[in-house]
Amino acid sequence: MQKYLIFNNITQNDINQMFEMGCIRKQKFSKNTVILSAGNITKEIGIIKSGSVNIEKIDIWGNKSILSNFSVGHTIAEAYAITNEIMMVDVVAAENSELIFLNVQALLSKNNSKYRWYTHILENLIKLSSEKNLVLANRIFCMVNCNNKLSIFRVRTS
Repeated sequence: MQKYLIFNNITQNDINQMFEMGCIRKQKFSKNTVILSAGNITKEIGIIKSGSVNIEKIDIWGNKSILSNFSVGHTIAEAYAITNEIMMVDVVAAENSELIFLNVQALLSKNNSKYRWYTHILENLIKLSSEKNLVLANRIFCMVNCNNKLSIFRVRTS
């Protein structure tokens, strides 16, 4: 599990300790199973250990749109888990999948600040959130400037 960004600089012993403390759990899902539902609040970040998931939005007429597909190694729901905001999308298993869930509230409890892994988890969450933020910003930027790609290189001289 140390191969995932969230566990950067965290030892296997640390990970085992987090499992024992109930901060981490694993769960398997069959294809088309809803993992996280729009309208609910999640306290957990998911890491895709095997398989893949779709991020789906269903409109008021019942039409489903697949917004993204994430595969092994990607994380899901970190913004929702950190902020306790209501989910606006469904996360659905695109195939048989296994996810690792990190309970953010349990991990970030001040009671855990005494453990070696605590500051690493904080740092890794910030890095992970920042990287996702940049990906989203790049998507938005590309949508706005897709017809004039050179505009990002222009510098005003006057």
